[in-house]
Amino acid sequence: MIDRRLGKLPPRWDRRTLKMARFLTPALTPPPPAVYWSKGFPSWGMYLNDQLGDCTIAAIAHAIQTWKINLGHNVNLAKVSPLVQQFSRPMRTGAATLTVILQLTTAVWNSMC
Repeated sequence: MIDRRLGKLPPRWDRRTLKMARFLTPALTPPPPAVYWSKGFPSWGMYLNDQLGDCTIAAIAHAIQTWKINLGHNVNLAKVSPLVQQFSRPMRTGAATLTVILQLTTAVWNSMC
């Protein structure tokens, strides 16, 4: 019998993680009523989310696309796709069942900088 645990993993803490409370102060400028960050980008892609359920990985890839679009850069999906392939590999091989978002985002950040 396979020992499986469903539910949330214990939190991981990193002193470098930003805390929203530090930024949500009364001095903060109110947000605009609407913002369209996609700027008409024609296709966002699934990034294997339809096959593997790698929603965290796909979300990071979509965030990269959004940043590039809003900075006026060309969105080269060929450069984002290897990140998805690299970080979804444990999911494809069955080695991973849960993703620790802090570890994933740190690894993606380190691979890009």
